Order: sequence, then C-alpha cells, then structure tokens
Amino acid sequence: MPVDSDALMSLANWRHTREFSQAALACRAAVAQATVARIERGATRPRPGIARRLAAALGTKPDSVVELASAIPQLGRERCQRAEWAHRAAGDDGVRRLVDEDNLPLRSVPQERAEEGIERAVMSGDASEVT
Repeated sequence: MPVDSDALMSLANWRHTREFSQAALACRAAVAQATVARIERGATRPRPGIARRLAAALGTKPDSVVELASAIPQLGRERCQRAEWAHRAAGDDGVRRLVDEDNLPLRSVPQERAEEGIERAVMSGDASEVT
C-alpha cells in the first residue's frame, strides 16, 4: 500500500511500511541498530544528523516521523535576526545563504556514496569501477 511521504507516523510504522527490519534501516542510514531500537522505544532522542539520515533512508522528511520531528531545530525569529546581524557585522554582502531543509534531496548515505564512486570513476576514465 503506497504511503504519502508527508504522512506523520512513528519510526516503527514508517519502518514497517517500508518493510525494513531495524538492522536494515540502521544499515541504510549508517547508524547502529541499537540506535534505531532506542529511538523507537523512546529511550533516546536522535541528534539532527541522525534524524536526517533515518528520514532519508525511509524516503521521507524528518517532520513526517514522530520521533524525528523535534530533533531538527527550527530557527526562531530572534535567532534569525541575530544571525543576520552577525553576517552584516562581518561584512557579508547581505545575500542569505540559509539551508532550506524542506527542499533537501532525500537520499540515503549509501546512495550518496555510490553516486560519488560512479562520479569518481567517470572522471578518472576507469569504467571498470562503474557497475
């Protein structure tokens, strides 16, 4: 059954929907299986990088996973203003270079590594590395 990639569900529900075991999800996200287990049972709160990797491995955004949604910090108005003042004080040209987390590509770590390997092989002219 297809699932809307923006649907809000628990990590375990997302994992079951994608038919991943804890170990398979952990491997795809490059984290320990124990980390996935602890997050699922509420024993720990993931760091932002781990939350992003788990969501990417599931093919969704961190905002769509109950346990991951609060792990990604949102810049409040005051914090944005302080950042803007700091850039101006440092002689920044005023161009905002903030990351738009809502539009980040959803790729898993293994996908990125495979793409980098293919790119290196193509650039080096060694087609034997590309499979």
